[in-house]
Amino acid sequence: MENATMPDPFTEQAREKIMNRLHKVEADLAPHSQSLTPEERKKMLKMRDKSLAFVTKTIEYANDFPSVIPAVLNIEKLQIEYEKAQEMDIILRKLETLHASVRDSRMVAGENAYMLSLKVYQAFKVANNLQVPGISAVIEELGKQFTSRPNPKKASDNPFPEVYENRVRKQKTPDEVSAQQEDMNTEMS
Repeated sequence: MENATMPDPFTEQAREKIMNRLHKVEADLAPHSQSLTPEERKKMLKMRDKSLAFVTKTIEYANDFPSVIPAVLNIEKLQIEYEKAQEMDIILRKLETLHASVRDSRMVAGENAYMLSLKVYQAFKVANNLQVPGISAVIEELGKQFTSRPNPKKASDNPFPEVYENRVRKQKTPDEVSAQQEDMNTEMS
């Protein structure tokens, strides 16, 4: 997805401005927010579409027939919690949209930076083949990215070494990545 045009730089000032606004949002949400542990989340009832309709109808009927509701049940609290859930849902959808946008933008920028780095690495390899002084050390350092890491478990420690070996992801070499990118570009043409 390499962009042919020069991207707008993401300055420290832009990041600070965004972070300040996010801190403001966080502070504004703080009085209304709660944090849960994964265990607490698992134990809680979840209000989804079907249960949302149930809660809505319950509130309506409780208001229609207040005389049958025991005094210990606080319908006003039910209404407040219901409205809070609705408002949080609106905020959550916006935050999810922002999260997706930031995640995707980071992914595109990361891919572009990595692809350009691979092209620079290829240029260094060409320079190394031309015996440009000092480049062999650069190739050696950058080439570490593409060397296989040894298996941290000894065969004697692992009762199923062939299973572990099959799960180890082989890192692609720059040539393989470039070939894959060329194949993708050819397919898109």
